[in-house]
Amino acid sequence: MTSSREPNKKTPAHGTKKRTQMNVQSVHAPKPVMKTLSRSEKKEAQVSAAPPPVKKVSKRTRMIMSISAIVLVVAVIAGLAYYFIAVMPMQRPILTVNNEDISTGYFLKRMVANPGADVNSAVQGMEAEVIIKQQAAANGVVPVTAKDVDNYMRDQAKGTNSTISDADFNKWFKQQLENTGLSASEFREVMSREVQRQRLMDILAYDMPSTAPQVHLWAMVFNSNTAALTAKAKLDGGADFATVANTLGQQTNGGDQGWAVTAMLPNEITTAISKLDIGKVSDPVAYTQSSTSASSGNVTSYLLVKITEKDDNRTLSDDEVTMAKQQVLYNWLTKQLSAATIVIHGLKGSTTMDSQTSSWLNYQAQELLKKRPSETSTTGLTTATTAVTTTGAKP
Repeated sequence: MTSSREPNKKTPAHGTKKRTQMNVQSVHAPKPVMKTLSRSEKKEAQVSAAPPPVKKVSKRTRMIMSISAIVLVVAVIAGLAYYFIAVMPMQRPILTVNNEDISTGYFLKRMVANPGADVNSAVQGMEAEVIIKQQAAANGVVPVTAKDVDNYMRDQAKGTNSTISDADFNKWFKQQLENTGLSASEFREVMSREVQRQRLMDILAYDMPSTAPQVHLWAMVFNSNTAALTAKAKLDGGADFATVANTLGQQTNGGDQGWAVTAMLPNEITTAISKLDIGKVSDPVAYTQSSTSASSGNVTSYLLVKITEKDDNRTLSDDEVTMAKQQVLYNWLTKQLSAATIVIHGLKGSTTMDSQTSSWLNYQAQELLKKRPSETSTTGLTTATTAVTTTGAKP
């Protein structure tokens, strides 16, 4: 019997599932419980959340920072100025020979390595050296090895001695570097070029005869044609040649030049003596040559010459053989230089060795010399490569 207090329970129909009731609140996150903070806790939270205070920079610190920035800017400007004024000009080419550049810095070092050398002679020497280097192989010169350079330097160092110790050679080598101002590699390169030059000269003069036409030459030199004519008048009047040469003609040995190979004399003198009889004095012979001072340009002298002997088949001395070989090389160089493309890179875009460029180079050379040790010897690098450019150009 069913109690009246209990509701009627409905029995689910067959085949249906009993629905389970869900607690809707159970699928949602519980609401956070807001904690009430005390006054001190609120203040502490505000402090921790606030950005850190900006530290004030003192006036002294700001001044130091400003000065440091100015110093840095000045240093950068000074560095750039030094580069553009002192470094870059030394790196630019001063001479180009057949597309091969010679830097200004290296040119000055080579100029200073030869005490007393002027700009013009330094240019001639570098031109000759580059031409020989470029043309040597084509003329049968074999490559110069490091051992060749060592042997050549040891020969130079020992002089007239038969041998030289390693200690003495090292002392000599160190002295050469001090005298020339060149680095070890630069000095060895110059020596290599010298070996190359000698090999080329021997090849060019291979079939040179051991005899040559020569004359016993006498000469006196004057600065003007008028002075030469005055001396000529005295000689025509019977005055002694040696006396006039010593008193008026800038000579100390009576004007006796000794035996000279005719082909090695300047053209002006060769032409003059070809018209002279034995013992006769020529008219004034104008002879122009480059001055040893770059600022003076060419200098013209006036010579009175005579010959006292002739020999068309006189044997050459050792010195004359060397000079004859140098003359052969000089003639070869003259031909090569005339066909070469040579450019002088003067200041402000000029293509010649103008006076401004020459003066600047001389000044830089003097400044370079000032940096050398005061005890450095005045004897420097004297190579035949430089000397050969003047062979046949001076009496």
